[in-house]
Amino acid sequence: MTSPGRGRLPDPGPARVAGVDLPPGVHVRADPAFAPSGGAEPYAWITTGPVPDPVLDGLWRRLVARFAETGLWPVAATGLAGEPDRPWLVGELGVREDPTGYDAADVLARHTDDGSFDPEAAPDPRLVLTRLAAPAPGQAQPPLQLPASLDPAGSALMLVPVLRPADVPARLGWQGPVNHDLGPGEVSAVLRSWEDRFGAVVVGIGFDTLLLQAGRAPTDPAELDVLVAEHHAFCPDGIDQGLPVEEYRAHLAAQQPDRGIWAFWWD
Repeated sequence: MTSPGRGRLPDPGPARVAGVDLPPGVHVRADPAFAPSGGAEPYAWITTGPVPDPVLDGLWRRLVARFAETGLWPVAATGLAGEPDRPWLVGELGVREDPTGYDAADVLARHTDDGSFDPEAAPDPRLVLTRLAAPAPGQAQPPLQLPASLDPAGSALMLVPVLRPADVPARLGWQGPVNHDLGPGEVSAVLRSWEDRFGAVVVGIGFDTLLLQAGRAPTDPAELDVLVAEHHAFCPDGIDQGLPVEEYRAHLAAQQPDRGIWAFWWD
């Protein structure tokens, strides 16, 4: 799913994009304190408040269908719990990065738990990444769907000018995994790889959360094991502070062959 060019953001206020009428919105800009070279160009356009789930879903679907025409990828955007203006309305965003400058395999290998982080702690061999997972051959891409109730407080609709959905974090200078030493260009490089291999598409983004939908995730047990290690290298908190390895793997396996939801969060 690509667009031939990055689109032009609508002006602040009520907007109309490719025949789709949108609620009032504002431009998302980087604060110079976070992105000194970010410039005055807006990074994105976002509704001024949450959009009710049924309305959000309808708008999102129509905008996805027009992405090749508009070059504006829609995402459900949430803020930090208790501080909903962060990061989008306060400009807590870094410099935009080019994901083509990074290799997904190298990024994930650099973050895999092979014992180098803590030589005194034996790594879980199931989470040591030695290669990338292969997708199940011949799987068709299911239709995209926006999961309901992404956040109890609701989600805003954000439009990001990109060539493909995977580039959203890089184009936003997104700092969600900053504590994991993972920059926005590296995030998008991994997302590009997952998009190519598994049809994994960015549908939601928050202060430190990311939501994907994957349509071609592996069904082979060995490849699924590798995918779990990829997820852990990308976002260790989902396992280290979330589900144990076997439960995490079972959760991914249970979502196949239907479109699965991959949710990531960083502490």
